Amino acid sequence: MSGHPDQIRDLVPQATFRRARSAEAKAHRRAAILIAAEELTRRDGVRTVTLAKLGAAVGLGKSNVLRYFGTREEIFLELTIRQWREWVGTLIARIDTVRPLPEVVDLVSASLVERPLTCELFSQAFTNLEDNVSIEVALEFKRTRSTLIDTLAEHVAARQSVLNRAETRELLDAAVMLASAVWVVANPPPKVRSIYALDTELQHGRIVFATTYPRALAALAAGLPSLR
Repeated sequence: MSGHPDQIRDLVPQATFRRARSAEAKAHRRAAILIAAEELTRRDGVRTVTLAKLGAAVGLGKSNVLRYFGTREEIFLELTIRQWREWVGTLIARIDTVRPLPEVVDLVSASLVERPLTCELFSQAFTNLEDNVSIEVALEFKRTRSTLIDTLAEHVAARQSVLNRAETRELLDAAVMLASAVWVVANPPPKVRSIYALDTELQHGRIVFATTYPRALAALAAGLPSLR
């Protein structure tokens, strides 16, 4: 999907774009906004998606979007948690047997390489998205994230014999933070990309997420036991 506002609006029946009064209608409207946020983020990245763009995509004014979410950042934190749940569920399904640690690490890195939206949201959650939400929303986000990473760590720790439970949790926390950092560098804003285009010598220093991230995570995992 290209993410054009008319196409995104078509994902939800037009009748729902009347004033939402019932709890069901409001839930439907929130779902429409999240769909729009996801599609626009896939196309343009989190930083470019404004409330005005979201409103246009679902047939609402900017102020009306805020009837359903407290802030723009709240929308993207909810979207981030959805990505967390999907990623953890997918990874648990893949690591279903006892495996050597390098193979487990390969599965973790591959699961994020194939999820650009997840990496984009992870990178913004660490740097921007928690700044403009209520304490309640931020607390719920932190608690949910911690529960999900604990669940994943318990599953992974039981399926390899090199790292203990605490080290596995440390590795998975680092996997997310490292993915966030490498993603930002590998996906610079348009102005920076234009600089690379002007100076071919700078191209040699560009980072490719699909190759840099797996190597960095593998090196980190290999070094963890030496820190005991």
